[in-house]
Amino acid sequence: DRTDAPDGARNRSGPGTIDGHPPTTAPEQPRPRPYLETIMSSLQEQVQANLYRVNERISTAAQAVSRDQREIALIAVSKTFGAEAVLAAARAGQRRFGENYVQEALDKIGELQRLAAAGEPAATGIEWHFIGPIQSNKTRAIAEHFDWVHSVERLKIAERLSEQRPAA
Repeated sequence: DRTDAPDGARNRSGPGTIDGHPPTTAPEQPRPRPYLETIMSSLQEQVQANLYRVNERISTAAQAVSRDQREIALIAVSKTFGAEAVLAAARAGQRRFGENYVQEALDKIGELQRLAAAGEPAATGIEWHFIGPIQSNKTRAIAEHFDWVHSVERLKIAERLSEQRPAA
C-alpha cells in the first residue's frame, strides 16, 4: 500500500487487483438450485410439455372422428426411462404406464411404491400395463405387479397369470 497518493488514496498492486485497481464487485448471483432439483425441474417441464402435445393430438383426432376424448386412454410407454421420468409424468397427470421388460418394471414399480409410502401423492394410483412378450417363468411377477396385460399369446400363459393373480 502506498500512502503518498493525493488525498490519502491508497493504490494496491497485489494479488486480486487489476493493474493496481481493485476488481469491481459483480452483482450477487442467485443461488443455483441443487443439482437433482434442477434436473427434476427440467425433466418435469419437458415431460409436461410432451404430454400436453400428445393430449392435444389425441383431442384433435377424437374431434375429427366425433369421439369423446375421455373415452381414449393414453398408456405412456416408460421402458428405458427411470422412475424419476415416470414420477415426472405422474406429476403432470399421466396415470397409465406400459412396460415390456419385467425386471426393469419391477424396479420402477418398487421405487414408486416407496415414494408413495413416503408421502409423494403423484406416486399413488398409478396403473401398470405389461405390453411385452411373456415368458412362463415371469408370469408370477407380472400377475402380482401389473394391473393389465396386453400381450398374452398362449392359453398356458393366460392360465398361469389367472392362477397367480393375488386375490383382490
